[in-house]
Amino acid sequence: MSLSTRKANSGSLSSGENPSRPPPNSLPPKFLTHTVGRLERWECRNGFCDTSGYGGGKRELWFKCFLGISTEHSPRGLANGRLESAFGYWFILKNDEPVICLDTDSRLYKLGGEVHDLMASYGRHKRVWPVIVETALELLP
Repeated sequence: MSLSTRKANSGSLSSGENPSRPPPNSLPPKFLTHTVGRLERWECRNGFCDTSGYGGGKRELWFKCFLGISTEHSPRGLANGRLESAFGYWFILKNDEPVICLDTDSRLYKLGGEVHDLMASYGRHKRVWPVIVETALELLP
């Protein structure tokens, strides 16, 4: 018996909950492990360079590459103001150049200004690979 079936039978799930829909902040790491983990010479870096006081900060040049990123937007998990909003963005680099950006609200940004809602795509497909194919096929070898 699956966990969701056991919870449903025990009454711990309300009738409106969907146990197969992940929270938005869980999709970017899955996206990254399914793309970066299968490619050579690629890196994933956070939007904030935290060097313990040795000249770090927001990676402004990377952010400027993506026209779709709003300067006013702060991912929901960071909106409390305790962290710099750049911590909510992850950049996939090829040969030290950014090619896509993901935020912790499950949005994918492309260099040409396109923005994709990964949760909407995941809701249609229910699997990570079709989301990658729909949003970032050009990254695959």
